[in-house]
Amino acid sequence: MNLDDLSIGAYDSLVRVLAKTRDIGDDINADQGAAEHRLLMYEEGTTSTVSVRKDWGITSMAINGRTNGSDTGDMPTQIMLGQLPVLLAPNLKHGLLVGFATGVSAGAMLQSPIESLECVELEWATVKASRYFEHVNHRPLNDPRLRLIIDDARTYLRVTSNQYDIIASEPSHPWVPGVANLFTREFFELGRDRLSEKGVFVQWLQIYQLSTDSLRSVLATFGKVFPHVLMFRVGGATKGKDLILVGSNQPLTFDRLAERMRDSRISAELARVQMENEASLRSWFVCDESRLAPAVAEAIINTDDNMHIETIVPREAFRPLMQANATWIENLAKR
Repeated sequence: MNLDDLSIGAYDSLVRVLAKTRDIGDDINADQGAAEHRLLMYEEGTTSTVSVRKDWGITSMAINGRTNGSDTGDMPTQIMLGQLPVLLAPNLKHGLLVGFATGVSAGAMLQSPIESLECVELEWATVKASRYFEHVNHRPLNDPRLRLIIDDARTYLRVTSNQYDIIASEPSHPWVPGVANLFTREFFELGRDRLSEKGVFVQWLQIYQLSTDSLRSVLATFGKVFPHVLMFRVGGATKGKDLILVGSNQPLTFDRLAERMRDSRISAELARVQMENEASLRSWFVCDESRLAPAVAEAIINTDDNMHIETIVPREAFRPLMQANATWIENLAKR
């Protein structure tokens, strides 16, 4: 078999071009490296096929042909998925991360005073692939505070009796079969029930390859479970293709930002995404539950029973929808 061709993710790339979330030639940047194309790793794991490629100097990891992380454009999202809960959570004793992949988010969260971090990863092959990202992930597997668990996240949350101050979930896209049930009401409830009294739950969400109605559905589902929500847009409230949601049973504030940013480990990690002060983080802030709840009030709640996002969104993947979502988010930020 030609493993190089099998790893290229042709269908995924085509969909993204048609949906105008990726232009032809987007990845070509002479300043980033030579126009080389190398397959560094290809492994058929127990649950998925994992590959690592290097193209134009960019190292990326794909799962079943779909890029899930890289050492360039995805870095702000990967780093802040680990750092945002560290900045906002009242307590920093025990954390849980859903998804290891490149290891960047795990490494980022460990650049803090957190006492212990469990990471639940479904596919062991991604752990092997993460070795190709040690130049950007701080080698979290060497940190004694990290406990790596190869298991299904929902199964683990059902059986563990542990309580966490932080839970961060960074799976693949919400319509991908096998991943979609990590965006349902029932999964968010599992996470909520494992939080400590003042714990925070952090969730990644895209704004591309899904309609505004579908985006509102995921947001409404998250807000249905967590009474207090902060929504951030990676890169700024008026730009970026990723959202980071923070949910809690208790009111969420920015009161600890100054104190946390004085920690040298945290400040050094934030500097990697040009976040030098409180104002930088606040520029990513879109809204809290007071504005989000009315905006998603009539949206369909995504559940295990209806699997609304998994069944509807694949029909939307070819449509250029990101700009409509961006406009909706920007209007929400202005209210």
